Amino acid sequence: MTTLSLWLRSLTADTVEFRWFFENPNRYESRSLPVAELGQAIDQADRLFDRTLDPRQGPAQALALGRLLFDWLDGSDRLLSRQLADQRPEVLAIDLIAPTELSWPDLGRLPWELLHDGDRFLVAAGIVPVRVCAEARPLTPIERRNRALHGLFMAAAPTGGGVALGFETEEQAILDATDRLDMRLTVEETGCLEDLGWLVGQFDPSELDLLHLTGHAGIDQRQQPPVSVFITETETGDRRDATAADIAQALGRQFPPLVFLSGCQTGEGRNGMPAMARSLVQAGARAVLGWGRPVYDTDATAAAAAIYRGLAEGRSLVDALRVAYGELMRPLETGRSPEWYLLRLFVGGNLTPAIGPLVTAPRSPGRLRAPKASLVGQFLDPNRQTVQVPTRREFVGRRRWLQRGLRVLRDRESVGVWIQGMGGLGKSSIAARLCDRLDQFQRVVIVGRLDLPRFVRETAWDFPPEQREILEDDRNPLAYRLVRVFDQQARLGQPPFLWVFDDFENCLELRNGTYQLQPAAAEILEAIATAIDRQAFDQPHKLLITTRYDIDPALRDRLRLRHLGIDGFRDGDARKLRERLPGFSNPAATLPRSLVERAWKLGDGNPRLWRWLDRLLSGLGRLDESGKITIDPQGTGDRPDPDTLSTLLDRLAQQPDELREQVLAATLWDWVDQDLHHLLQRAAIYELPVPPAAIDPLLTNIPAATNRLARAQALGLLERSPAGELRVPRILPLDLPSPPPQELAALACQTLYRLWWEAADSSTEEQRLEIHRLALLGKESEIALKIANLLSVQWRAVSRFRETQDLCEKTIRLANDHRVLAQLGMVSSNLGQIAKALDCYNQALDQCPTDDQQMRALLLHELGMIYANRGEIEQAIALYQQSLEIEEQIGNAQGKAATLHQLGILYANRGEIEQAIALYQQSWKSKSKSAMPRAKPPPCTNWA
Repeated sequence: MTTLSLWLRSLTADTVEFRWFFENPNRYESRSLPVAELGQAIDQADRLFDRTLDPRQGPAQALALGRLLFDWLDGSDRLLSRQLADQRPEVLAIDLIAPTELSWPDLGRLPWELLHDGDRFLVAAGIVPVRVCAEARPLTPIERRNRALHGLFMAAAPTGGGVALGFETEEQAILDATDRLDMRLTVEETGCLEDLGWLVGQFDPSELDLLHLTGHAGIDQRQQPPVSVFITETETGDRRDATAADIAQALGRQFPPLVFLSGCQTGEGRNGMPAMARSLVQAGARAVLGWGRPVYDTDATAAAAAIYRGLAEGRSLVDALRVAYGELMRPLETGRSPEWYLLRLFVGGNLTPAIGPLVTAPRSPGRLRAPKASLVGQFLDPNRQTVQVPTRREFVGRRRWLQRGLRVLRDRESVGVWIQGMGGLGKSSIAARLCDRLDQFQRVVIVGRLDLPRFVRETAWDFPPEQREILEDDRNPLAYRLVRVFDQQARLGQPPFLWVFDDFENCLELRNGTYQLQPAAAEILEAIATAIDRQAFDQPHKLLITTRYDIDPALRDRLRLRHLGIDGFRDGDARKLRERLPGFSNPAATLPRSLVERAWKLGDGNPRLWRWLDRLLSGLGRLDESGKITIDPQGTGDRPDPDTLSTLLDRLAQQPDELREQVLAATLWDWVDQDLHHLLQRAAIYELPVPPAAIDPLLTNIPAATNRLARAQALGLLERSPAGELRVPRILPLDLPSPPPQELAALACQTLYRLWWEAADSSTEEQRLEIHRLALLGKESEIALKIANLLSVQWRAVSRFRETQDLCEKTIRLANDHRVLAQLGMVSSNLGQIAKALDCYNQALDQCPTDDQQMRALLLHELGMIYANRGEIEQAIALYQQSLEIEEQIGNAQGKAATLHQLGILYANRGEIEQAIALYQQSWKSKSKSAMPRAKPPPCTNWA
């Protein structure tokens, strides 16, 4: 592999030597450059790259910067051009050590990927730039493994971490790109560095080839000097900004041969701050990929897929990167300049050991294949044989549940996880995903009814004869047999068991309104728990159970099975799933949006129902002779007629039998007595998951309410969120009154207001809207006003004008308050509805109490702006003067500054320049006295 290296070395205080050479550093060409000229050239390229280069404006700017960099290297004697013509290198190695006495950016920051010789980008000619960190320790060659490529993938998506990541799409793209190349992709689901370090430690250093970290990243400007950070998660899913040192520490400095930091600016350095990718190399990583600036998700995903496909084929890292650049550059033909030039490779010490191939080609003799990628095919509804769980490529969301499940299954104090929830919520999908994540276990999946012979047969299926005989010897108790098998496994170095009992409700029986274990199931669970306790070797055998129902919590706790309640899809997970359902994400043009939204609402967060309704939207639904809605999988999928679809949705809304039969057991409702039915009716007043403390006050008239609430959870009639919040699914046959009783709504509103507003440090927008909805139903005017005022200010600040107007109008119908009228006037003005704005302002002025002079000043100010915009200058000046008088009286410096500024504009427009200047000066003085800069009059931000 021919390499052209570029070096800079000091000559004198005023000059530096620029060297380039092929392979042997003793045979170099050089040119001396004045320090001033060198600094000027780098500064020019740096400024152009930072401020001007815009991918949306096509490749012209990229080409111009590439020519600038090439011409600077080439010089007037065209030495570089001649060298390239003679030898055609494959690698351009940039030495990142610059003369220490120079105070300009290191060479690694510049976009060498853009080098353009006048005919084409050098990257397009197959010349790959590599940034060499010569200060890093020298690297020793690694053995090329005769096996499948093994990558470790971790996405970080903390709660409240900004724009939702499509990390499932990135993982899917990698799987698709390497589908026929036998790549092994292990996924760390938690996004937590400590968990990542633990997982890396479970593999021999020779087993891992690459680590792919995907998530948000950037440069923290709050620290001095600034520092590059990757946004990861804590153990509880909160945000943690990790530096390169944090990542290195978590990994114990045991880096796989390649690390890809797939986050914005991970390959960007600043003055005094090395790029995160470079810092990892300095910490001991062999090769690190990063992005030089913010990057589009689509480009990051495409790059990862191309690189890993090349590596899985047995190519060198440089060859794989060359392929990736080629694929990313293809859109240049369409006029858009994608961000291929931002993908940067940093390597340590000596170049060659860092960029060679990692594994052999797929058809190499004796090459070890990757283990089976997924157990999804073993999870199939045994009753209908039609409900297949999503494949690894189709799975989306459920991150918090997976994180909790993984932590339990890695915890030595627990035997396993009891995953419980209503049908269709994805229990089997989560179990299959957990199995895929825990490939260090020997996994046994048993779906449906469980008895002792079936358990023994499935467990011993792959046993050697001696171990099979031990487990099949029914003269001894099962626990004793399992202990002997466990000990033998440990001695032979065999992996521990992960038993998965899917659809475990078939192993439960209903007695006195509660579910209990059937005798055979109880014997098996007791034996597994006992054997794990008594085994001589410390191997973490685990158990994973999915079921619609719960058993006695005391028994479950004694078996050390941790409960994991599953609820419906919400927020980001719901959006991601919707994007994958064509009927919802790309409905037929003939369908009104209202019909699509009605169908979405009917699904109520249940993924199975949404998939069924998606097929309805795709034209596969029909009414059979009995009047039942059926889905014809073999249908033509013609565009559905809106009237026909509306009829079907009306039928489902009034009588959703077809939906209920997919998620509710046929006999379940027979066990719901009148009091439990009444409990569910009252709890259904809440549309969001709420804390149990929000439900308790609603149940004062229900006998044994606490026990019945626990029973509802055990029967799967209440969804349970990861935070323990409860929600009544709308699919239950509850015959809810519409509208709900005012007294109940008022009590629910007051309860949530206390829990989510008064007692909480913060609340989400969704929670505030739920409080507001209940306030309207319960006629709680003061609570509705507080919520409406707060949300109106927040929404107008981000131009959500229509939503603000709708919120204010709903609130005014309950309470015609001057504060909400003011908000409605402002948003109406934003929407150009001037007559409506005037009417609202005048009504608000009439209602404004005498002790709220700040609001009166604001209303006069806003009225003045309307009259000024209409050209009624005298009227505007009069209103501004009235506002100014009040602001001076109450000492509102911000309001006074804003009003003086508006008066100055009016006088300037009339040509009275001296008067305008005087007003501007007064405005500036008033503004400088204010404690905070003024954006809009302060009453709008303080009403809540």
